[in-house]
Amino acid sequence: MKLKIVLLVSLLSIVMVGCSGLKENTTVHDGKEALEAHDYEKARNFLSDALEMDSSDEHARAMYMQATKMENALEYEKEGNYNKAIKELESIEEIKNGSATIKTEAAAKKKELVKANEEYLKAREERKQNAKEVSHKDQDRIEAQASIEKEKHLAYLAQKKKQEDEEAKKKVEEEANKPQEPNQGTNELENPGVVVSPPIEQTVAQ
Repeated sequence: MKLKIVLLVSLLSIVMVGCSGLKENTTVHDGKEALEAHDYEKARNFLSDALEMDSSDEHARAMYMQATKMENALEYEKEGNYNKAIKELESIEEIKNGSATIKTEAAAKKKELVKANEEYLKAREERKQNAKEVSHKDQDRIEAQASIEKEKHLAYLAQKKKQEDEEAKKKVEEEANKPQEPNQGTNELENPGVVVSPPIEQTVAQ
């Protein structure tokens, strides 16, 4: 009787271990499918469950890391942070025991982002150069405009001075051509034919 009980317990243990292993394998498989379908959150959930059942499963652990890093790389790409995205993809290429499909995709994505980053840096440099050229042109335009304004102001001052000189000259000529009025003290000398009467007192004395 005891032997039967021992055999039954052993059999149940074997069955349970087998079922547990089957469930683990199914979970890892589901995690891999989700990973390669680019559903990284779902993949991490499956693979996390698999690691809870067997923390020594390096295949599940590697794919969990691949899912995390691929998701990070895509987020960095959206932000335009190509350097960080490229680093995440490079680390995926170095992970062993993961999905070969994801490793190949990471390598291709890295090449794409390296090219995009080069184009971005080139465009940024061109924008800087164009900004410098525009700045120089603006400076030249400002200096040319200032020179024109200065010439206009000098011409205005010259014209104004010319008008003032002409007005002053005209006044001088008018003063010179204006007829002079005769002085009363010189009328007798200038007109000898006019008899001037002596003062009344002097006439009585004579």
